[in-house]
This record gives sequence, structure tokens and C-alpha cells, in this order.
Amino acid sequence: MPCVPGVGSIIAPCYTSALMGANEIAVLRDVLVIAAAAALIVAAVFGMLVTWQLWRLLQDARHDAGPVIQALTGTVQTVRDTLRYAKDKLAMPAADGVAAVRLTGEAATGSLGARLRRFNAALKGERSLRATPSTTERKDI
Repeated sequence: MPCVPGVGSIIAPCYTSALMGANEIAVLRDVLVIAAAAALIVAAVFGMLVTWQLWRLLQDARHDAGPVIQALTGTVQTVRDTLRYAKDKLAMPAADGVAAVRLTGEAATGSLGARLRRFNAALKGERSLRATPSTTERKDI
């Protein structure tokens, strides 16, 4: 077979055939194929070992995450209960108080005692927040 330069796979035998015989090239080719197959086998075994270790790591993480997730769930429930308590005991009365202050702002006439009684009544929701004129402010007396 004549050597034709520039024809891909034929070039290597053209240059090596002058130095080696055809049998030696075939042996070299076979050795390279065996080495490539061995490298592929080693890479596959390494890949299987890595896959096995990752699977074990994920199983351990799943096993260890159970108690942590339960503790976090309990903590979240405690925070929810605390916020509900704060809302019921602090935020709603404070909001009612602010609303009562705003409503009694227009009814800020009369003595300090009368204003405090109206404010207390507004907080309890007992009566309207309209100011009743004190005896000094009434025109009919």
C-alpha cells in the first residue's frame, strides 16, 4: 500500500513503516488498545466507587436530618405560639388603646378625671367616646 501524505489514518503507517515492520505496528496498536481499555476500566471502577460513597453520604445525611427537622418543627411551632400570644396580649390591646386615644382626641374637653374615665370606657368598649360637656361648659346651667 503506497503512502499518500495528508490522508489521516494512513499517514502514521507511512512514517513508521520505514522504522518498523507491519507486525511491530500491529503489536503496538494492540498494546495501545489494551492500555486504553485498562484506563477505561479503571475510570469506570473509580466512578462506581465515587457513586457508592455519594449514595452512602446521602443516606447518612437523610438519617441525621430527621431529628434536626423535628427540632426545627418544634421551634417553629413555639415561635408561632409566642407570636400568637404576643398578638393577643400585647398588639391588640395596644391597637385598641391607640384607636381609643385617637377617638378621644376629639373629646378632650373637661377635667382630667372625665377624660381618663372616657378613655377607660373606650378601652373597655362600654360607651361611646363622645365627650359629655362638663358642668362648666354646659350652657343650660
